Amino acid sequence: RQFLFLSSGYFEEASVLRRGDGSTFPGNVGALLLADDEDRVIGYMVRIRELAAGGAAPAGHESVERLMRRERLATMGEMAAQLAHEIRNPLVALGASLDAMVRDPALGGTNREVLEEMRGELTRLDMLLRDYLSMASGPRAAAADVDLREVVHEVATRMGGLPAAQGCRVGADVPAGLVVRADRDALRHLFFNLMINAVEVVPDGGQVRVTGAREGGFAVIRVEDDGPGLAATADECFEPFFTTKSNGTGLGLTVSRRIVEGAGGSVTLENRREGGCRAIVRLPAGEG
Repeated sequence: RQFLFLSSGYFEEASVLRRGDGSTFPGNVGALLLADDEDRVIGYMVRIRELAAGGAAPAGHESVERLMRRERLATMGEMAAQLAHEIRNPLVALGASLDAMVRDPALGGTNREVLEEMRGELTRLDMLLRDYLSMASGPRAAAADVDLREVVHEVATRMGGLPAAQGCRVGADVPAGLVVRADRDALRHLFFNLMINAVEVVPDGGQVRVTGAREGGFAVIRVEDDGPGLAATADECFEPFFTTKSNGTGLGLTVSRRIVEGAGGSVTLENRREGGCRAIVRLPAGEG
């Protein structure tokens, strides 16, 4: 099916192939577009080459397990992207309408609280859809200088309106001038994912703290919570579709790592000695 979308005349990709006996092996699939003398497509010449005997990939090539996982993600991403686009369009329109209503000075206090809660839930749904869209699309290229204080405080303020955040305190202390070069919208998505993970596990009266500092050539943001700590290893938490939540998708941390690494940084998780979890984001610092 991928050959049908061939645009450059040649396609090549490492993939998992299946033999007649049902066994799988890593292989290289190449396709060359064939045309007649009037430039009409008449077919493809396809070459399939086994990368290693016995199903073991040589150095520099992906293992069968990694290739199969990548193909499953690609298939899931295609389906999810189509659905997410259709759902997200009306959500954006609803969110804009709610924003306008909340800013109305004549709105009563009770009605304002209800609309704020609705807006918070729409924000959560929007970020959930973005997780799926991020899995289906490549890294963002719209990089610009971004002040992390502005982004973190914006997300922390929105977080306070979510039903999941009721009963806990969300605080942010990031110094001004902590600048990185990245996609602003992607960073907003990143910190939303990290903060919502923290908010959803803290007990009533607990706290989520976001702090920032410049350490050497990096801008470092720490998201800490008073929850129970990691329920699995850090590596497992970053695996696609791995979740310990009853209603989780298992994509939030995967997408978060993808965003950070796309900006040249890293993100790690660790248990705090005093209890709870700490997410640490390191991004190359710009000139503040």
